[in-house]
Amino acid sequence: MKEQFPSQPNLPPGEGISGKALFLFRRIFDLNVASVLLYLEPKLSALSGKVLEVGCGAQPYRHFIPRECEYLGLDWEGAKENFQYEAEDTVYYNGGNFPFESGVFDTLFHTEVLEHIWDYAEFM
Repeated sequence: MKEQFPSQPNLPPGEGISGKALFLFRRIFDLNVASVLLYLEPKLSALSGKVLEVGCGAQPYRHFIPRECEYLGLDWEGAKENFQYEAEDTVYYNGGNFPFESGVFDTLFHTEVLEHIWDYAEFM
């Protein structure tokens, strides 16, 4: 079943002026994006080491992570078909166990992902 009124995709700013303007507009007027960034931006800009973003989508928050960090995204293998995005530096998996050894990353974060999870206990 497709959503009747799907939300706009949460995209990174991009290189062009229109992409940056749209991101700024969403940052100001989209309550979800604004509230996430209010808390997340200072935390992300202070990171170091290896970072895993779970449910990274189109990686709209990646540009807040310092360039010296080793970033990797993790997302569901059905993302391209169901949400129309595919991002570089992303491992796509079946939604079961994370495909990494324990302790590989210094930081793990996720935003806007829990509403897509059926079994919270297993996910956590």
